[in-house]
Amino acid sequence: MNKPLVSIIIPTYNRADLIGETLDSVLAQTYQNWECIIVDDGSTDNSKHVIGEYLEKDGRFQYHNRPLERPKGANTCRNYGFKVSKGEYVIYLDSDDVLDVFCISERVALVISDLDVDLLIRDSSKLIGNKIINETINRDPENIIVEEYLKMFLRYEIPWQTMGAFYKREILNSVQFDEKLQRFQDVSFNIKVLSQFECLNLLRDFKIDSSFRIDEKKLQREGHIEQMFKSLVIFNKIHRNLLLKAEYRKNLQLFNYHFFEKYIILFFDQSKEASNFVLLNSVSLKMFTFKQNLSIIGLYIYLNTGLYFKEGYGANRFRKFFNNSFLNY
Repeated sequence: MNKPLVSIIIPTYNRADLIGETLDSVLAQTYQNWECIIVDDGSTDNSKHVIGEYLEKDGRFQYHNRPLERPKGANTCRNYGFKVSKGEYVIYLDSDDVLDVFCISERVALVISDLDVDLLIRDSSKLIGNKIINETINRDPENIIVEEYLKMFLRYEIPWQTMGAFYKREILNSVQFDEKLQRFQDVSFNIKVLSQFECLNLLRDFKIDSSFRIDEKKLQREGHIEQMFKSLVIFNKIHRNLLLKAEYRKNLQLFNYHFFEKYIILFFDQSKEASNFVLLNSVSLKMFTFKQNLSIIGLYIYLNTGLYFKEGYGANRFRKFFNNSFLNY
């Protein structure tokens, strides 16, 4: 057990220009007992050829195609990758993430020093272009306990990115990524993992050992906003069972408030259909208070009539009412 097999699972789609850097960082690991499972979501670029070069270099790399009968998306690729993996510990990477050379070695050392650890969290830094910003992007609650991290994910205060977690295989056997979700994928997955908090032993270590690539043009991509909004409705349906617990209800409502304020209001003119879909479905899900539902209906009216940003039509008063209904109750 002092050198457990670690499964590194990477979904990819049209990343021929970036995945080489990710795989180089895997190949450079000082820890040797790993398998790297790459699952292609149907790339149409040169990804297969690039990955093929790594298959020839090292037999620890595996290349799989997403089964055609399964839904398209990174979550399906992650689930399939886990199914064919054999590691006692699992780390999920996106195909543009980068690991420091000591990442796996030090993570293994930490978890085998206490075999009761189910989930290890380490820090990640930003990677913008080819430049690493050597400061952590992780966040932590005041109390370093599983339930507080769960609440952070529920209100979209992301504590860690995908590669920051190191999972014991046993805790993933009953948890899968949601294959219908195109956004909030790791958020939803970690909510499921952390919901097992009563029997989950988490170890938090604060050393940076990986880098998360920041995509500054993501919001400009065609269809990204619409995809995000539709995923929000699916996300709410998946996790609405948590509304039954009062200590989680406000956090999940704040998750939605974040997207109402940051995205629906700002991007309404370019995504009216998707925005209205979210607003109307939000009311029908019965996950908000009466006052919050009134504010959502009001937001629907103000945005569709074009009055939200106009003075003299009660817009200022409505904006205060909308904010107060979520932030002060």
